[in-house]
Amino acid sequence: MSDVLEARDRLNHLYEMADDDPLGIEDALFVLDLGYQPIEIKRINDLMEKNRRNTISNQEREDLDQLVDLGTILATMKSKARMALKKAGISHS
Repeated sequence: MSDVLEARDRLNHLYEMADDDPLGIEDALFVLDLGYQPIEIKRINDLMEKNRRNTISNQEREDLDQLVDLGTILATMKSKARMALKKAGISHS
């Protein structure tokens, strides 16, 4: 899960910076291009199913919690990135 932690740390850093200053164009485009890969989505779905069935291990629960936290931060940052690009007059689909 180190890749998840590294991505979360970078997003947290950008999140904290965005509270004081809007994201720059490069950071905004970086954030908008982030997302889960199909294998990560499968892992999340598998962990959610284990959690639903109450067969999830403590480590798996921690992994799921980190992935959910990352998703929340990512959604917030994507919103901030879209606002920063809009303010700069840049369209991104």
